[in-house]
Amino acid sequence: MVYLVATTYGLEEAPARDLAVALEYFHTASLIFDDLPCMDDATERRGVSCVHFEFGEAEAILAALALINRAYALSCERFQPHQENVRRAHRHILSSASA
Repeated sequence: MVYLVATTYGLEEAPARDLAVALEYFHTASLIFDDLPCMDDATERRGVSCVHFEFGEAEAILAALALINRAYALSCERFQPHQENVRRAHRHILSSASA
C-alpha cells in the first residue's frame, strides 16, 4: 500500500520502495515492543517465538531501537530531494489509516 501511494504521488520506484521498507521497520519495531513482558507479555507471534522470548528483553529492546534508527536513516538518506512528495504521501497514508 505504501509503495502504491508513494508512486501515485510522484516518487520514483527506488525511493518509494525505501519508504515502504522504512515504514515496515517502524511497524516491526512496534510489534517487538508490543510483545515485551511490560506490554502484552506474548511468547509467540504468528507461531514463531517473540524476540524477547528467544533472545531476552534487553536484546529485544535494542533490536526494536535499531529498526527505528535504520528507518529514520533510510528516510533521511533517500528523501531529501523528494520532501514535498513524501509529505503528500505521508498525509494520504495517515488520513487513510484514520478513516
